[in-house]
Amino acid sequence: MACALLDLLEEEVTCAICLTYLEDPVTIDCGHIFCRGCVAKVHEFRGPALLIPPSCPLCKRTFRKEHWKPAWQAASMVRNIRKVKEREERAAGGETLCGKHGEKLHFHCEDDGQLLCIVCRESREHRPHEVTVIEEAAQTYREKILHHIQLFKKQRDEILDFQSIGKGKIQMLLTQTEADEQKVKSEFRQIHQFLERQECLLLGHLKLLSRWIREGQLEYVARFSEEFSCLGTLIAELEEKNQQPDIPLLEVRGRGLTRGSAEAREHWRA
Repeated sequence: MACALLDLLEEEVTCAICLTYLEDPVTIDCGHIFCRGCVAKVHEFRGPALLIPPSCPLCKRTFRKEHWKPAWQAASMVRNIRKVKEREERAAGGETLCGKHGEKLHFHCEDDGQLLCIVCRESREHRPHEVTVIEEAAQTYREKILHHIQLFKKQRDEILDFQSIGKGKIQMLLTQTEADEQKVKSEFRQIHQFLERQECLLLGHLKLLSRWIREGQLEYVARFSEEFSCLGTLIAELEEKNQQPDIPLLEVRGRGLTRGSAEAREHWRA
């Protein structure tokens, strides 16, 4: 069971790019953790120089270099796992004896991190220290690592939730913007159609009015041409009468002048 737990922990601190323990781990925008060197290579291969936005090798979401954050807890977990692995490898290789006393190692000093045999445990150096058996110390380390894993997963899930909520809000705003755009276009099409109808109607009225004015102009010119001709005739008649001798002129004075004046007034009244 301990080996299975350690394998699970190792998977959590293994870089998905180089498939080894995380080295100088960093968290990118999507919440996934990689070696700084590995993710830097991804950024260089698909970055601004190629006009291709770099994306996470796991979830394919784009990320920005300035948003990288050191993953201190992941780095600490890697160190703890390596310590456990080193202890297990020493135990598997027969390195379970105390180098000082030649006794089998049973204890772990929590104060200075040393492995102790029974003699070391009772020595003056370690007697006041907090000491636990190796199995309990290893289990404590594993529990701390598991706690870190759970914490990381929670943080990652929170980041994913925030991203999902933000993406939903952005999509909602884009949908609303597109709807508003279509509404504005529709309203302006209606306004244009209305203005075109009003333009046609007003131009029709203006053409009709222009025709009436031209017809009135022709009638006006014809009427005054006729009056002008009539007045010219009257003037000629009066000038002719004015040349007559006195007696004939006076005999026709009332009749001729009155008739001419009446005709002229009749023309003006019409």
